[in-house]
Amino acid sequence: MDRCQEAYSEHLRRGGSPDTIPLEETDDEVFTRVRQWIKRVLDEAIDEISADRKLIDAAFNLSVLCVSHSGLIRATLGHLFNIDSSEISVPNASISIVEIKAGGCDGFIAKLVQPPDDSHMGPESYSR
Repeated sequence: MDRCQEAYSEHLRRGGSPDTIPLEETDDEVFTRVRQWIKRVLDEAIDEISADRKLIDAAFNLSVLCVSHSGLIRATLGHLFNIDSSEISVPNASISIVEIKAGGCDGFIAKLVQPPDDSHMGPESYSR
């Protein structure tokens, strides 16, 4: 029996609901990991800019592609924009665009440029 099966069996033995998943991360735990990743990406970009004077002189923008499952995206958007994550729809294969800049109390400031959108999938998209 693997770790997840053991945790689920123990969860049920202790009277836990079969509808909940033991070992599941909370949105807060998910965002803690995401926040650390965002800070690491920003720090690396700042280090790169500082090492290359040409980048400092140019209007420097860094684009980062992050591919993830909808749960992490919902938790992240919820925390970044103070929205209940259960109210956020993230269709499969959707694209969300968030602009992040250094600053703020978390070390970065986020702006939602495009909420989760799957229109590129066409009218036959599964989420429609």
